[in-house]
Amino acid sequence: MNILINAKQLRASLPKIVERVRKGAQFTVLYRSRPAFRIVPVNGVPASEASLVRPYTLTAGRTKASVEFPLEAPVQTLQSAMFHRWPLNDVRGRIVQLCVKSPSVAEISARLNLPLGVTRVLVGDLARPG
Repeated sequence: MNILINAKQLRASLPKIVERVRKGAQFTVLYRSRPAFRIVPVNGVPASEASLVRPYTLTAGRTKASVEFPLEAPVQTLQSAMFHRWPLNDVRGRIVQLCVKSPSVAEISARLNLPLGVTRVLVGDLARPG
């Protein structure tokens, strides 16, 4: 179901719109009476299945990445990383799997439903030698 709204309505009702998108609604936002962009649900982990683990526990409280990557930098998995056995549901293993297709740091964050800062730290850890 695609719903047309204007930018003013979006600003005024953002929390309600986010909730409706999580339930499957799609919005086309008009700017100056022309379609500007669409808001659609993210494919992947539904909001009801999001991790209950606090983000800082994934990085042991660290906020600085050991290797800095720009948000748009493509990240690719090396063949040697594919043979490492990660514990079940380990986010690092999911990052390694995603990086076979060379997504950007921002894409990894969105697909895994992780805060961007946490993703940068984890990707930096994986990129660091050793």
